[in-house]
Amino acid sequence: MSELSIKKVLLTILGFILLGVGAVGVVVPLLPTTPLVLAAAICFAVGNSKMSQWLEKSRVFGPFIDNYRRKLGVELRVKVYSIIFLWFGLGLSAYFTGRIWVYPILLVVGIAVTTHILMLKTRKNKRSDNKSDRAAGCGDTYTD
Repeated sequence: MSELSIKKVLLTILGFILLGVGAVGVVVPLLPTTPLVLAAAICFAVGNSKMSQWLEKSRVFGPFIDNYRRKLGVELRVKVYSIIFLWFGLGLSAYFTGRIWVYPILLVVGIAVTTHILMLKTRKNKRSDNKSDRAAGCGDTYTD
């Protein structure tokens, strides 16, 4: 097996690992999904073009990559749900650990992650009366 083939295999394996951990991050509030999915996309782009195409077209992960490439931002509802799930997960963690020294750590993490989410560019979709504008995405506005 050539050096190039070994590199592609290792990058593909790493891509699957990153994507798997990123997938867990969809439901676990403290695990970052977007950076892991983007790292997997890079690994697949170099190591496995079929996986790269599949990931970019994926209904679940494709938007992460597309929004990053086009620098579009995050929809307001995604921010709201992320913050709700974050604090719900932190609350469950605090409840089940039951250790008082963990509470300040969870609070700091919660505040830091909430601040980060709120600082992300917000993408707002406005309705347009012109159907061709909607199809072309011309009704979208983005705010900081």
